Amino acid sequence: MAHLTIRRAKAARKPYTLKDGGGLYLNINSNGTKSWLFRFYWQGRHLWHLSDCRS
Repeated sequence: MAHLTIRRAKAARKPYTLKDGGGLYLNINSNGTKSWLFRFYWQGRHLWHLSDCRS
């Protein structure tokens, strides 16, 4: 995902995600905060890891 795409992602009425590929998603909350979500499997379980996105 391009840096410009991340910077241009704006808040909406409902939170939404942008896919980056390989299980990585950018989550944009309704208040405009952005965080990275990483989806992966570990020991047969589907898990998410959350990290904040600071510019």
